[in-house]
Amino acid sequence: MKEENTYMDFEALVALYLSGHATDEEVARLEDWVKRDPAMKATFVEIRNSWRSLEALQKTTDTDRAWDKISQELQFQPSATRVIALKKEKQFANFWKIAAAFLVLVIGLYSVFYFTQLREKTYLAEQPATEFHLSDGSQIVANAGASVRYPQRFSGPQRRVSLEGEAFFRVQHRADQPFVVEAHGLEIRVLGTSFLVKALSQSATVEVYVESGKVALALPGVPELILTTGGRGIYNRLENTLQHAELPDANILSWKTRVMQFENTPLDEVFRVIGNTYGRSFALENPRLSSCTLTATFRNQSLEDVLTIVSETFSLRYLRSQDTLKVRGEPCLVQP
Repeated sequence: MKEENTYMDFEALVALYLSGHATDEEVARLEDWVKRDPAMKATFVEIRNSWRSLEALQKTTDTDRAWDKISQELQFQPSATRVIALKKEKQFANFWKIAAAFLVLVIGLYSVFYFTQLREKTYLAEQPATEFHLSDGSQIVANAGASVRYPQRFSGPQRRVSLEGEAFFRVQHRADQPFVVEAHGLEIRVLGTSFLVKALSQSATVEVYVESGKVALALPGVPELILTTGGRGIYNRLENTLQHAELPDANILSWKTRVMQFENTPLDEVFRVIGNTYGRSFALENPRLSSCTLTATFRNQSLEDVLTIVSETFSLRYLRSQDTLKVRGEPCLVQP
């Protein structure tokens, strides 16, 4: 991984710096890293403090007194074993061997901490409009069933996440670290914006809708497709193509906003929107019910209230069949 190589370079620079063997160029590089990455700065400060403590220990430690204290605490009994005093030079050499081992241990521990922070997590939304935040402050609102994979902490030149399902992103602006969403091979690249990605596993397309800002859709070997505020793009997974699409319907974000708008909308589409908004599945028992159309607006109403209004309007009944609600009723008269 690129992050692992980066951190090994950082580790080597810290060791050179603390031992006094870093060149001016290496010092400048280390300072640049520490300034740009708060996590690296915190790691460097902790290692440096540990190193300084070890140096101070070398200046003040009395090995005889220390051994006497340890012997008393461990209740060692005097023995006839011959004790050979070490020369000062030998003691000094042993100290630096211990110091080197200690530094390797400290850096190793922080390596574990660092890679733990880079570890990827997967968020699975069980309910519609499930909101959570990433470490950079970016907001994600996921629809039911959506799966978002992301690192616990972003590192490197990009902030990358992957999505399967439907989710709305409101990304914090970072000009030096673009945000990238990967969905079924498509890359959505942004700096700071809000947009919707619909990448359902059973669908042959990935849909992107930009609420504000600007994004680029990218595929290997295919020219980028730029979308701005209000724009909508479609990635056809079967044909490996990108294209602009018509403006989305008024209910594209209904699962997030809980606002549904219908104007002479056929009932099959009405129940598709209701199902997507509330995370339920509906099926018309009689396909001819689609001849009925609805004009209405629902704002932050419960599923029960919405279904009651629709059923009373068209004299419908709802029958539960496993995980699906079947809609039963008579088709509407169609005017010639």
